[in-house]
Amino acid sequence: MFAAVFELLAIDQFIVMGHSVGGGMSACIAADYATCKGLVTISAQSMLEDLTVLGIREAKEAFKAPGQLARLEKYHGAKAQWVLDAWTETWCDSQFAAWNLSEQLSRVKCPNLVLHGELDEYATESQARAFSEQTHGKSELHILAGLHHMPHKENPELVLQHIAEFLAHLR
Repeated sequence: MFAAVFELLAIDQFIVMGHSVGGGMSACIAADYATCKGLVTISAQSMLEDLTVLGIREAKEAFKAPGQLARLEKYHGAKAQWVLDAWTETWCDSQFAAWNLSEQLSRVKCPNLVLHGELDEYATESQARAFSEQTHGKSELHILAGLHHMPHKENPELVLQHIAEFLAHLR
């Protein structure tokens, strides 16, 4: 999908950012495009951990409570249950256990900003460190004290401050 947008808009240079699984997707884009000038990841996963699976199983149970699926319907409409199942079943499948982004991260050459909540319920700090240590561009890693998997919602001012400072140095 990104390739089509890249070509259609004739993008010359870009910065890519993603949260959670989107952070991993963003890293893959940065790895594939030399014109990527910066990568920002927020609570991104680079490998599967026991904590990831545990957190997803807990979330799956929580979505069984009345009204919880409506939270996803707000964004995914009638496909909300499918989206939930695709997320939980894929990440908890034993065939997915060896998944990691090491090869892709090794091909990222642009500067990157890694933001990770200290209390992230889906990933330990080792996930964030992989994004910071396995890439080859200048890297900034910030473990955000007291924040969870959604630091951009928990403390948007802090997250925006880090992003603004990172972007200012890319000019």
